[in-house]
Amino acid sequence: DPHLALTLPSIWYEIQITIPGVNARGVSLPGSPGIIMGFNDHIAYGETNVGHDVTDWFRIEWTDGSRTHYLLDGKKTPARIVTDTLLLKDSDPLIIRTPWTVFGPVPFPDGPYADHAMRYLGHDAPGKSVRPHTMAGTFLGLMRAKNYDDYVQALKGYIDPAQNFIFAHKDGDIAIRPNGGFPLRAPGQSGRFTTPGNTLANNWRSYVPFAERPVHKNPTRGFVSSANQTTTGPNYPYPYTGGFDEYRGRFINRYLARETTMNQRKMKELQLSSHSLLAEELTPLLIARVN
Repeated sequence: DPHLALTLPSIWYEIQITIPGVNARGVSLPGSPGIIMGFNDHIAYGETNVGHDVTDWFRIEWTDGSRTHYLLDGKKTPARIVTDTLLLKDSDPLIIRTPWTVFGPVPFPDGPYADHAMRYLGHDAPGKSVRPHTMAGTFLGLMRAKNYDDYVQALKGYIDPAQNFIFAHKDGDIAIRPNGGFPLRAPGQSGRFTTPGNTLANNWRSYVPFAERPVHKNPTRGFVSSANQTTTGPNYPYPYTGGFDEYRGRFINRYLARETTMNQRKMKELQLSSHSLLAEELTPLLIARVN
């Protein structure tokens, strides 16, 4: 459940696909092949957003006010100038010239991000060494999957935006894998602060290898869940930064932990619950300070 609001036009549309070897049902996105979240005769699967940080800012040192050359490892390096034309009604076209560095584009000439290059996952074009197939192949593979190994193979092609892919097999296997392009930053760099853009040593190295991304399979507690909470433990070897909402994830885990079985009625109660863990924990602190 991605806990998204109802919209019109809708984000999702319900669909069933029956072809030789596949009988799957769930929801898809307009224009996307296959079923994005759903189930077939063997497995069920779904996704929620990880919230991982995949954008960093690098401070560029220009050699002069023209913003055409910058210092990189002590050398004067030319920027690649990309020109875009915006057509405006009842006005002359607006010409925008954006310098690109080895770290990415420098979109702002002034303001808080002035002269900062934006290193963004979406600017990359991962090759076969990073992923063996496309993101469309991920959802076609999940739609066809018959077991845990098929689920893992399908996820190897997924890059962006990072998602918590949850899995259940009719024979009882369950798992969750936060999956996507997680940047491998330079040693000492967490992505929380701006970084000097005067040396290649500060640039991203690659991505966390698929085999080293987090995974939780068949935990002893008997369930896996995701509501955008942090999905790694404190000893995970790679920096794991982003925007995470702990309250909903913790509340869901508490609810599931106290239930010995889950059925449609109990799942509906959980879906419709308006209980706020934030309010539960904050209210006593506020009341204690009332005069």
